[in-house]
Amino acid sequence: MVLTVVTFGEMESSPMKRSMSAALLQHSTPKRSPLSASSTLADAPVDVDFGEQGYARLLKQEARSIGVCTDVLKSRTRPDRYYACAFQANRDTLAFNSGIWLLDGNGQRDETFTVDFSTEGENGKFEPHSLMEDANGNLLCLGSNSDGPNRLWRFNNAGKPDPNFAGSGFVDSDQLLAERLHFRFAATMTDGYVIACHTPEFNTVLVALSHDGKLNQRFGEAGVLHLEPQLPGYGAGINSLVVATHLKRESILLLSMRGEGDAIFSLLSSINNKGVVDTSFGEQGHVRSENATLYRGVSIGEASSLITLCGGHMFEDGSMQPQMTRLTATGRPDEAFNAGIPVRFDAAGGMWHHIHEVEDSLMGVGSFFTHNRAVRYLTNGKLDTTFVPPLGYGSFGALAPNPGFYMDGNSSIAFVSTAKRMLVCGEVNAMGPDRVDAVVLALAVN
Repeated sequence: MVLTVVTFGEMESSPMKRSMSAALLQHSTPKRSPLSASSTLADAPVDVDFGEQGYARLLKQEARSIGVCTDVLKSRTRPDRYYACAFQANRDTLAFNSGIWLLDGNGQRDETFTVDFSTEGENGKFEPHSLMEDANGNLLCLGSNSDGPNRLWRFNNAGKPDPNFAGSGFVDSDQLLAERLHFRFAATMTDGYVIACHTPEFNTVLVALSHDGKLNQRFGEAGVLHLEPQLPGYGAGINSLVVATHLKRESILLLSMRGEGDAIFSLLSSINNKGVVDTSFGEQGHVRSENATLYRGVSIGEASSLITLCGGHMFEDGSMQPQMTRLTATGRPDEAFNAGIPVRFDAAGGMWHHIHEVEDSLMGVGSFFTHNRAVRYLTNGKLDTTFVPPLGYGSFGALAPNPGFYMDGNSSIAFVSTAKRMLVCGEVNAMGPDRVDAVVLALAVN
């Protein structure tokens, strides 16, 4: 199934600065400037009732320390609670700190759950990248440790490593196969967990673990699915992984980038909980974008079971325009969304990172050359002009390269439905190059 596009929106050009979370010590920030993104575009409103004037700061604020919040997750088992993870390095002392914190819907700490990785045998070098929570309330954290293997932690409700998971509370990426895997994404399933991985040869592999952290023998071949032979072209990256439940059937949705010759495209693949490609999804188990469409985010509507893909389309001159589309649970175009045709937002130099179904709308964030942008669509594919009226979108954070807030483009977003807030991960350049704080930002989404 090939997806075609139409274009609409407002023409606007801008380029963006991203967090360099993999190289914190090389982070640099220019001198402070009064410029903000609002000088060219209306601001998406910061919710100043959250945390401290709209920001929840996660690590101790120190001069010469460079930090970034890398993920935020709404708890499924703790009402009005949100997990956030971050890490921070000091340029002078090289001290490194990382952890996970529990926040309430107003951005205040809930001290009943905290993880300090420096006390968990990590020597203070663990970089948490993503969070997930299982149905029992256990929190899992995927990350990396310096030059060592990637690691998937599981913590119990008190924030302690769960010894019932692999005997140690974690699984390393060199413990599963003869070769060390590169863990890219993980998700929870009814009978355990699934991890999307690359091999050293960049082949795509899915690994399924049971609740005890051992390979799930009922999945693929003894817990491992070597997916590469079943995918078209060659691998160019794994962009996302989610687990969907439709009609009581559980499916793994893997979003990847593939290539054929000089052409790059996105591929959404559906795999059942036994590790078999679901050939009833899309065309023989896959939905392929048109060439040069690079989707980086996938989400599932809890109410609708519809699949939302977002990212951008790249043109021959290297410019990119944000794009999104919606699919049914069987991989067919959602006819209610722009007659089943993907929507391309006519703004050169940007892409959507995350778009989620929120009540009767689709809301999310993207990065542009000089700024971050929040947007809200109606489920028919039209911009919701009641959000940051009259356009349906607005900028937030700093105008690059000036100090201020910058979104971490690889992290998730979360929604505080009771207070109409969208939570975004990133960093605040609080003192120019002398201090960069890891924060969660709240935007008002009334």
